[in-house]
Amino acid sequence: PSGDRFEPVGLGGRKKLQDFFLDRKVARRDRDAVPLVVDAADRIVWVAGHGIDEAFRVTDPAQAVVIFKVRRV
Repeated sequence: PSGDRFEPVGLGGRKKLQDFFLDRKVARRDRDAVPLVVDAADRIVWVAGHGIDEAFRVTDPAQAVVIFKVRRV
């Protein structure tokens, strides 16, 4: 939904998903097709192909991670 917010890495603040897409020049007709990964609390972790939330970036090389790949079919 357009009211969803997250904090893209490097931005230094929260941003509406709608505004993030606008800044990235993602066409309105394409936005619903962009996968979102969310956590159990429904916080946006990753906007597939565009950016991750600052709170979820890897900061320690020993940190456990999950790797997702997005493929167009």
